[in-house]
Amino acid sequence: MKTQPLSERCGILITPTGDERLSDIDMDEVIKLYKGKRPGRHMGNFFECVRDRSDPISDVFTHHRSMTACHICNLAILLKRKLRWDPKQEDFVGDQEASRMRSREQRKPYTITA
Repeated sequence: MKTQPLSERCGILITPTGDERLSDIDMDEVIKLYKGKRPGRHMGNFFECVRDRSDPISDVFTHHRSMTACHICNLAILLKRKLRWDPKQEDFVGDQEASRMRSREQRKPYTITA
């Protein structure tokens, strides 16, 4: 049995040129979800935002939280135990070993100080 690509099952196909094929999805709702912009190329959206100083469809704050969840899960798998995470402090609660694994020593001259 051949599985349909996810894009076809969802009713929208985004091609490299930004053309859309719609079935059950209302394009006006998609544009509203995408902050008034048409879905299409990720890099094209980034360059558009650089030009007009608007926020990209894929904002850094949402992706930071999404990727943090992935990293926490990976650390729990590596440590083979449950972890408690404080999202305000962005640190593990009462677990120095897990906290040390949040980052690694930076190599000179590629260091970043904040």
